[in-house]
Amino acid sequence: MRLQFDETDPQLLIVYPQGGYTPEEFAAFFERWSARLERDERFGVLQIVEPRPDDDDEADEDEAMEGRNIDHLIKVVNDFRRKHRQRIGEKTIGYASVEPHSEWLKNMSEAEREQYYLTKLPNRLYMYGTRVRHFTDVESARAWLDEQAQLPPVDFSTGRSTRTEARVGLFYGSTSGTTQQIANAICDVWHKAGMNVLQPVNLMDVNDIRVLEDYDYLILGCPTWNIGELQDDWNMAFPNLELLDLSDKSVALFGAGDQKNYNENFQDALGILGRELRVRGAKLVGFTSTEGYNFDQSISIEDNQFMGLALDEDNQSDMTDQRIKAWVQQLIQEFDLTPTSFD
Repeated sequence: MRLQFDETDPQLLIVYPQGGYTPEEFAAFFERWSARLERDERFGVLQIVEPRPDDDDEADEDEAMEGRNIDHLIKVVNDFRRKHRQRIGEKTIGYASVEPHSEWLKNMSEAEREQYYLTKLPNRLYMYGTRVRHFTDVESARAWLDEQAQLPPVDFSTGRSTRTEARVGLFYGSTSGTTQQIANAICDVWHKAGMNVLQPVNLMDVNDIRVLEDYDYLILGCPTWNIGELQDDWNMAFPNLELLDLSDKSVALFGAGDQKNYNENFQDALGILGRELRVRGAKLVGFTSTEGYNFDQSISIEDNQFMGLALDEDNQSDMTDQRIKAWVQQLIQEFDLTPTSFD
């Protein structure tokens, strides 16, 4: 195995992956992390990525294997977070990844890197259920972990909104990160349209699905996976939707799909989720035209319209920005909201 551990420091779980993880090594990593969570003391996770040797003949084969197993790796992360959700926040100080050979990290100042996290990848701040940062040297990573040790634990215990002024909520499920990027883009356009700041919430970070009832207006993102299926987090939450009373709530849906390779079930998740939410009393808004798309079938179609915003980052990524801008303006009108300012 290329994965090595160092647990000689009681305050750190140090892992040395070489050129990435195999599925078995990824599982072993989380088994170590889980075992540490059983102890009484808090600790930080320090990942030090070592480059693969240039003469490694298995490099290309391993890379291809890891690509084929990306869904498995994501499932391992999701299972770990769900199983140890509260304990991770209580026991893990933070997760620092050191990548000495990362060009994008080297080309960014510390301030630029921080801004990048906050504006482009906000949920990466808590990717594993604890605070996460990337560094190019071990000293900076250790110093950051020392700072995190002085902060209170991350608390995901309630899962309910405490912001009484929050009338619009955006929740999404994302496996590959595409829907997360779309959610962030929607929030950015929403703010530029003069609306109050809208914070995207990863469904994985929601303990109680009834948090959706705390909002008057909801924007929900669910991509279509496999052959017309809900994304993993929405699939797990789906049985609990029966707990919701969404009467008098306006709900808009958005989703990512692939109309070329899955042309017989393009955006089916919008239809699956939309119809169930309607049973819960929701008023669906934000329907969009099917013009400009090329697919055969979709259960998300009503009156020649998608039951929400249909995006295709695989084949029509150049149209995403304009579709989001038009849709946000449509939602503001259909939600009957008034912008507070204009950018």
